[in-house]
Amino acid sequence: MKVIFRLTILAILAIMLTLVACSTPPPPVSQSELQAARSETLEAEESAASSDQELQELEAQLSRREAELRSLRDYERQLGF
Repeated sequence: MKVIFRLTILAILAIMLTLVACSTPPPPVSQSELQAARSETLEAEESAASSDQELQELEAQLSRREAELRSLRDYERQLGF
């Protein structure tokens, strides 16, 4: 049973390798397509950096507000409410 299973797996691998080796190559990329992809990548990286900066600013603001809330709750407890 193990021999048949191993042979089946080997046959599947051989078929997959043959299909990959014999498949047509991808179409060539033109210079304009390459430049467009590069510019899209740069824009996406800039957008990600901007989003990361905004996230850091919002986390800092949240941290300040949480500290303020803790302070107000402490003050409330001191007043006895």
